[in-house]
Amino acid sequence: MLEKKITNNPFFSVIINCHNSEQYIEEALKSVFSQTIYDYELIVFNNASTDGTEEIIRSFGRGIRYYFSNVKLSLGAARNKAVMKSRGKYIAFLDSDDVWLPPKLEIQKAILTERRLVDEIGLCGSDGFRVSRDLSPLARYSLSRVQFRGSVLMSLLHDCFIPMSSAVVNRKICIALGGFDESFEIIEEWDLWIRIAQQFKVVYHPDCLVKIRQY
Repeated sequence: MLEKKITNNPFFSVIINCHNSEQYIEEALKSVFSQTIYDYELIVFNNASTDGTEEIIRSFGRGIRYYFSNVKLSLGAARNKAVMKSRGKYIAFLDSDDVWLPPKLEIQKAILTERRLVDEIGLCGSDGFRVSRDLSPLARYSLSRVQFRGSVLMSLLHDCFIPMSSAVVNRKICIALGGFDESFEIIEEWDLWIRIAQQFKVVYHPDCLVKIRQY
């Protein structure tokens, strides 16, 4: 089902972390396989789910590198486990209850490879749509906030304006910085974004490339 021919040397490693995600995981996976480019590998890290999540993931066939933890890990630890399984130059994160718009990866790859900046950018994010459980639109994620003026770092210290499911992170930089803080169950991405912005370039795309469920 929905199998694609994926390159052995992917530009992106798409990572989905999940725990008891049977309600939405199928939609998340379909949004990955519906991308307009296929220069990626797909990694799903199942964090000790006890519902039907695994059955749904396996129904998609061999296009997924699937891992299962028998012990429930912190979200930061589960994300790090998945990162260490990745092979792509950049890691694209997708939460299991969110969905990507079809051109998401293509747009971000174009941004990352523009003017040979691919090794200089630590983080590339975008705006997104806040949606209800049935994906009905509610508002933009940014809620008309000004994302940043001048220092990206100072803006990130004030507000995590880059949603997790929009983020693409340089793999080598992520690992060099120690990845996600494993003591965090929430805001683990905000902490990492700040540490990246302290030393590396951050690029923000103002268009909405992801739908983020609010519930």
